[in-house]
Amino acid sequence: MSFIRPEIAARLSRYQETLLAVVMVLIGLRIYAFGGFVLQGVGGIITLVSVAWAVIALRRARFPTGKGGQGVVEVDERQITYLSPVDGGMASIDLLVQVEIETNSASAFAPDLHWVFHSDGMPLLRIPGNAAGIDALFDVLSALPGADFGKAAEAASSTRNAKFVIWQKDRRKLH
Repeated sequence: MSFIRPEIAARLSRYQETLLAVVMVLIGLRIYAFGGFVLQGVGGIITLVSVAWAVIALRRARFPTGKGGQGVVEVDERQITYLSPVDGGMASIDLLVQVEIETNSASAFAPDLHWVFHSDGMPLLRIPGNAAGIDALFDVLSALPGADFGKAAEAASSTRNAKFVIWQKDRRKLH
């Protein structure tokens, strides 16, 4: 018997890594505050590493994910592969020009979300936001300089028909 509602438990489990990182920050601060000269250095290092970990964990927790969708996403050696019975494809991270998320108002509780990867201005790969392994796209965005994780989080909570540009290649460096 659980005393926590399932939707709250699901949200807490999403932020589990962030909460653990915050606990480590508090432990590091405690060691720094009450330790001697050597322990202050150890506490400072624990605190700094834990703060960086907490920032990354918070980004990962806010990243749009889903479960139970059609298809599987794999990322291997800078290549995104989407396998599905209906469609699928591959996209090289090095050839990407733009990454966007398209949302529509399927319902207020579960918006329909699709990742769209563009190469040479044309949509190259379209992945539903609830495909298995969609979490791997977080690592893809981490490899793209200037990726906007805030826009990805905004798209995850959007209930309107919209396109959110998460990353776009800097055209000035091409010529």
